[in-house]
Amino acid sequence: MNNNRSNMAKMGKYIAKLRKAKGYTQKELSELLDVSDKTISKWERGDIAPDITILRTLAKELDSTVDDILCGEENVSIDNQDESTTNMINIYSELTKKKMIKEMIIGLIVVVAGVLFVFYVENYYKWDVTRLKYDGDVTLRGYIFSNKAESKLIINKIMITNDGDSEYNKQNFVSYKILIKKNNKEIYLREKENINIDNLTKLFDDINIVVDNLSKVNKNELYIDIIIYNSNNDEYIYNLKF
Repeated sequence: MNNNRSNMAKMGKYIAKLRKAKGYTQKELSELLDVSDKTISKWERGDIAPDITILRTLAKELDSTVDDILCGEENVSIDNQDESTTNMINIYSELTKKKMIKEMIIGLIVVVAGVLFVFYVENYYKWDVTRLKYDGDVTLRGYIFSNKAESKLIINKIMITNDGDSEYNKQNFVSYKILIKKNNKEIYLREKENINIDNLTKLFDDINIVVDNLSKVNKNELYIDIIIYNSNNDEYIYNLKF
């Protein structure tokens, strides 16, 4: 490994010598080769070797040969050329191995990051379902769908019964309001007027309430007020708390 460093340092000094002989600055040579001037600086310091794909262009721009650049000197003997070339082959083999390892590590990081991202997204948007159930004078059924991003509230059944007062059940009901609050904040209001229904159990036959894009809510935060008006404008209020 130290021998590789020595050969890279020798090559770097030779590249610097050729560049200066041509009157190029590191910046000017970098523009000719389409690399950064920092890369040229690293070559000349012996920190890294030029990419093998750029050697022919580098030799041409510096009026040299690939063999001379690899050896770090010009007009070398055949024996020295073979030895230096072998050393440089070792350098490039080592660099290629490091590059492959680096690319494998980067690829592994990308794969792991991708898996973690998918896992995060799936869990972030995974829906938890809470059933809403209320029984008494009011029967209510519904659901809260929640993930880490939002909640949806669905109420698909409301029925009011008052078995102990048949006359109450058979009044003419002309309007109603359904007010849904999260803690003390109103999140939904439905008002329906000009109805004429004389049977409480049929008053909400067509109910289908969907409240989208709520911040995360649980059922203990929900309050539902149902207000019914009869033809005499009498008001009947039901307060539901889960």
